[in-house]
Amino acid sequence: MIHINKPPRLKEQLNSLTINPEFENWHAYKNDNMKSVMLHLCLNMVYDDTLHPVWHIPLGRCELITSSETIADKLGYSSNDVRECLYKLQKAGDIEIESLNGNDMKILVLLPMTFRDSPNAEQRLLEQDNCWIVAHPQYSKPWQIILDCAHRKDKPFAFLKRGVLCVCQRDECIRTMSDWAIAFGPEWTRHKVRTFFEHLKRQRMIQTQNAQVATRLRVL
Repeated sequence: MIHINKPPRLKEQLNSLTINPEFENWHAYKNDNMKSVMLHLCLNMVYDDTLHPVWHIPLGRCELITSSETIADKLGYSSNDVRECLYKLQKAGDIEIESLNGNDMKILVLLPMTFRDSPNAEQRLLEQDNCWIVAHPQYSKPWQIILDCAHRKDKPFAFLKRGVLCVCQRDECIRTMSDWAIAFGPEWTRHKVRTFFEHLKRQRMIQTQNAQVATRLRVL
């Protein structure tokens, strides 16, 4: 377990961050540039909801405002190297980037990690790997929909979909990516659903399997 301690920048912020041991199995762990950029983001993101002192923009848990130039200056990399790392991290679903004015951007870190603070340490520990889902409604609501859709009985559930007999076992559901996008909300696309599912699979929260007419999803 890796512990990163740092003085709080704001009184209400946390002062300790624990990176999940699974970080060692992260897909880019052996890429020094990507690993350094990701650790830099983790060290500079906020731990609780706050207001950015310069931009006056609300920041949620696991978010920060920075630029590729700022990161390059801190790490001693070129701006192009940093931009390439950020592009790969976003494509892999490890971060989300929202462009602001100029070169600045707001980044949401999606890697699994556990926060420790007081007096809410017990609650944070209960959240564990899923803290990014709990903290951000755009993910917590779809995740709750997945949990609600999963079959919760031991007896298999059979139904017809497009004329094909489908059988759901316990903790499974069968839907198309379009079905999930509609269920999650108007801002969701099939591509965004696939990216979300890939991230959940990397964190061992779900499994998916292509079925004849849809995707079989199993909650772990």
